[in-house]
Amino acid sequence: MPWIVAVVGANVALALGPWFIQLAETGPLASAFWRVAIASPLLLPALLLLPREQRLPRGAIGPLLIAGQVFAASLAIYCAGIVRTTVTNAVLLGNCAVLFFPLYAMLAERVRPGRAQIAALVLACLGAALLLGRSVQLDAARSLGDLLCLVAGIVYTAFFVVTARLAGRVAPLAAFVWMTVASAPPLLVFTVLSGEPLIARDWGPLIASAAVAQVIGQGLLVLTVGRLSPVAVGAGLLIQPVVGAVIDVAANGYRPALADAAGAVLVAVAVLMATLAPTRR
Repeated sequence: MPWIVAVVGANVALALGPWFIQLAETGPLASAFWRVAIASPLLLPALLLLPREQRLPRGAIGPLLIAGQVFAASLAIYCAGIVRTTVTNAVLLGNCAVLFFPLYAMLAERVRPGRAQIAALVLACLGAALLLGRSVQLDAARSLGDLLCLVAGIVYTAFFVVTARLAGRVAPLAAFVWMTVASAPPLLVFTVLSGEPLIARDWGPLIASAAVAQVIGQGLLVLTVGRLSPVAVGAGLLIQPVVGAVIDVAANGYRPALADAAGAVLVAVAVLMATLAPTRR
């Protein structure tokens, strides 16, 4: 039961993250930088919970740095999309890595996708098309936001690929902390090059993004993976669009149309199917 509560808490916290980015006074790249920069000193003491030899294993620095760069790219693209679309669309499209990573694993191992995986991919494509089509009708900027969130999810798939290769070599908690730390420098470079303002007058949303989304949300998710079945973790992801929809209606005054709801349901079902589907050999 405690781990189920952790999954629920993780996904609620992650769903709040896009809202805090929308509220931030800085640009999206600066918001992404502060999310990991503020979170890093909060997370580093967590390494003391691990045995000394697991805090930074030999030979893991290079892969951790690469993972940090990929995470930075994904977060930068994601935040750029968040400020242009709804919270619901952001969390739905940003989580497409849950669908793409199993497909990548099957292709890498030369395993033919089963009917469930193919059906999940078709449903996800239909749902994404509905969401993108609706956004095009309403606002070109929102359609760009949806597209950026989808691209961020694809880049996040690459992050999964890198971190999967660290499995068994680095403790999940240590990997999470060091990848968060390693993602801050490239995000700072991106922000400076973009010319976005780095300093905010109101630090509340930036601190909340770091503490709630990165430390609590990502942290709890890392701790639950391996302790719960993939089905439970994947099903927990469906909490995020529900929370996102509540935020859009209550805080942003957005009223979803039938196409929005249908697209969201199709993507959510695809995520669940991808989680439930067994690997075919």
